[in-house]
Amino acid sequence: MGRNDDSSGFANYSTAELHRHTLILRDTLTVIYDDSSAIRRVVSNAGIPSRHIKLEGKPKNVWTGIIQEVDKRNKFLDLVSAAFSEHPESDVLRREKLYWQGYTK
Repeated sequence: MGRNDDSSGFANYSTAELHRHTLILRDTLTVIYDDSSAIRRVVSNAGIPSRHIKLEGKPKNVWTGIIQEVDKRNKFLDLVSAAFSEHPESDVLRREKLYWQGYTK
């Protein structure tokens, strides 16, 4: 597992590493944002349209759907940055922000 340099000079990530960090992000956000109004706010602050996201239900299920939409739109850095701006004390979000800064799809 690790980063590889492609011909464009950008770092890309192995599938296993990407999956692991996606789960870390989902699980962290599930704990921090467990009600629909907070979820809606951070998703909006990340610039992710919520019209395609089911925001009702158990937080882990909601965040699974959000992560799927984030993946389609390549908005991981936007999402983690929005969450980190509200929770700068979170070491996990700090590490995830650094990780996603190097991600290119």
